[in-house]
Amino acid sequence: MSWREELQEASFRGAKFGVDQASTGFGRRNILHQYPQRDTPFSEDLGKQARNISITAFVIGDNYVQAKADLMRAIEEKNTPGTLIHPTLGAMQVIPVSCRNRFSNTQGGIEFFELTFSEAGENQFPNRSFNTRSKVMVSALASRSTVQNQLANVFKTSKLPQFISDDVFAQATELKDLILDKMTTNQIKPIEQGKMKESLDKFEATVTANIADPAVIASTFDDLVYRIENLYNDALEAFSLFKALLVYGDTLDPIPQTTASRIQQKINRDSLIRLTHRAALIGMAVTATRIDFVSYNDAVSLRNELADLLDVEILATGETNEDDSLIKIEQLRADMVADITTRGGSLRRIKRITLDASAPSLVIAYDFYDDAAFDAEINARNNLRRPLFTPAGQEIEVLL
Repeated sequence: MSWREELQEASFRGAKFGVDQASTGFGRRNILHQYPQRDTPFSEDLGKQARNISITAFVIGDNYVQAKADLMRAIEEKNTPGTLIHPTLGAMQVIPVSCRNRFSNTQGGIEFFELTFSEAGENQFPNRSFNTRSKVMVSALASRSTVQNQLANVFKTSKLPQFISDDVFAQATELKDLILDKMTTNQIKPIEQGKMKESLDKFEATVTANIADPAVIASTFDDLVYRIENLYNDALEAFSLFKALLVYGDTLDPIPQTTASRIQQKINRDSLIRLTHRAALIGMAVTATRIDFVSYNDAVSLRNELADLLDVEILATGETNEDDSLIKIEQLRADMVADITTRGGSLRRIKRITLDASAPSLVIAYDFYDDAAFDAEINARNNLRRPLFTPAGQEIEVLL
């Protein structure tokens, strides 16, 4: 194999480019100490010098404008470091240091770039930053445990009339049917879909076999709901299914409070409905940690929606004097708000504009971003059916 065949295709964060020349600065960080009245110097080795990679790159061809935009976007992306594929050195984690492109009117269909990267390395020392997502996971786990314990303390079917157990069976059927009705196949994971089907198939039988064991009933309902969290590749799909379960129990007939048995039947039903609603809310909070928001506005909108739903549940929990559950769900709300606020704070904001005159989305993209390549983002965000003719007076969203 010749040396040309061994060269790797150059790219940065997936944006490909050609290479005309490349050079690498490397070595050791030697500090030379020279002392008064001493003829012999002393050299102190402070470790390996960070490699600096300089590349004269180019993009060429009929689609070079898009290739240029892709490369510039990859270099300006906030998340650092990024993966550089060097023609001879291979893959390495680097940070962009100095980048400049050069256009010549005498050479059509090509643009050159002078790119300088520095080896990224890693932070080997502890820092005080914390993972806001992990705090939500810890709070969610504590809330789930508390909710299950709360049901186990009040749920009772043993030595009571059969209609009380029958009502629990009806609630199990209602939950199963609700999940089947609201569950979509969009972005669903095939393996998890099989596991969910198996859980749904066994759900009613498990409830029937353990009707006298409150702890098993609690964990069976909670586990079925929480399985939704890992059901979809798209976290928003799971979030929507969890939200759909908040109507659980709305179609059940009211229970007359005429006897002690009827009162216990209502206690059982209310506790199962409350457990299911809280399991869904906890699932929404956990699923929200997996959502990669596009804009600050999207993050704030979902955060406020979920915070409002948790506020309703907090008020309801306070009325039942469930102090431990109240503390846990308030902590979950606080951690959820902190997580989404932290992750969404640096995202671009949505700006709504009204077009004064009809224009193609390419022109709109160039006007707002100085880059026509953003037209795809504008088309997708606004669901433009005719990108070449966006009518005057239409309001569209752009990210700034």
